[in-house]
Amino acid sequence: MMHKGQQKIIPSVAVSPSAPVEVCEERSKLVKLMGFPSKIADDDYENEGIVPDWDAVRAYLKDHGDVAKSEASTSETTAEGEVWYPIDDALWIQEDPVPADIVTRLLRLCPDALSAFTFKIAQENEWTREGVMYLLTAADVDCKFTIERTELVQLMGFPPYNTEDDYGPHDVKPQWDAVRKRLKTNPEEARVAEDGTYPLADALWIESDPVPVDIVDKLMTLCPDSLTDEAFVFASKNDELCTSVMRAMFEFDRDREVEKSFVNLAVCEE
Repeated sequence: MMHKGQQKIIPSVAVSPSAPVEVCEERSKLVKLMGFPSKIADDDYENEGIVPDWDAVRAYLKDHGDVAKSEASTSETTAEGEVWYPIDDALWIQEDPVPADIVTRLLRLCPDALSAFTFKIAQENEWTREGVMYLLTAADVDCKFTIERTELVQLMGFPPYNTEDDYGPHDVKPQWDAVRKRLKTNPEEARVAEDGTYPLADALWIESDPVPVDIVDKLMTLCPDSLTDEAFVFASKNDELCTSVMRAMFEFDRDREVEKSFVNLAVCEE
């Protein structure tokens, strides 16, 4: 299997923010210590075959100052045009995932290496260590790749940022009284969707303390468009919800459709 499922450019173009572009046929010592083959052309390996020496990587980053900084800032470009930095290589490893302290050091040595691609690699690696996603999220100081959730959704018990996704419907702890107050002071937040998911669906997903029907009514009233198929699916899968919630949703949906039909009829008559 090709490295990361992609065919590398041979020879690879090494790109460093602090150095001119140069052609390099051999991987840096930093990346080799992570367990990758010496030659860039040697890309016929699988993730399971990568055996990193994190103690050696840690020592190298500590003892080789400017060299380590340069290597941490040097990337490889694939034939598909994706740019891989050493932090991406480290996060890709599954058998012995990169420790959080090494992620921290790599981020500090080369802040520019952080990208949407970095987040994607870390999120897709089911063995990513605890705390690593928090580090990546915090390192995105300008919120280029992360989205801060609204206060409304955070009061429902969800983490502040969308990249923090290590939780289930029984883990979040909503503050429904605070949610009620927030809907009064900031009703526009009921209309803010995250990747197409509205606060209504978020609320219906929670099982630790099911959403009260009055809050469901308020969310639907403030944002009728939030009553999506996804919202119904979340509600149907939540055994903790009372029947009155689902009935309120169907009733709201029925009345909304009736109202739409009257509007359409009025337009036709004009």
